[in-house]
Amino acid sequence: YRENMPVRSEFDMYEEEAQSIIVSGYVCDLDCKPIPFAVVEVWHADASGEYDTVSPEMRYYGQLETDDTGFYAFRTIIPAAFQTAPNDYRPKHFHIKIWVQGTEMLNTQLYFEDDEFLSYEPDINPDLILQLVAGEIVTAEHNFYVARPS
Repeated sequence: YRENMPVRSEFDMYEEEAQSIIVSGYVCDLDCKPIPFAVVEVWHADASGEYDTVSPEMRYYGQLETDDTGFYAFRTIIPAAFQTAPNDYRPKHFHIKIWVQGTEMLNTQLYFEDDEFLSYEPDINPDLILQLVAGEIVTAEHNFYVARPS
């Protein structure tokens, strides 16, 4: 995690050899009502499984705001899985934080269907596994449900 992420919805701008993806959906409250202007922070590894933890350009880090209907969308790449220890791997994933009215309401990760390394994290909630739709650019939809700040 890096604070003060740039505002952007386009992360696929580094000309890496990787599959592009557009992820979209809604941020809703627990009554399924959309939350306009929620902040969605996104960060992930690059195509070789490395995080940019030091550069000022903050590659593959960013934040975007939902529109007045609670809709969000960002375009990026599918990150690589990476090895964390001998015989241990992290599957491909996006880190996500959702902020509502300046309060952090969710900190989670989204994973990818058919990732050979999902078995290394057997307790992943199946609702957090993106179902990919093939096309010129792969797409996936995911809705987030969060409490509203008190």
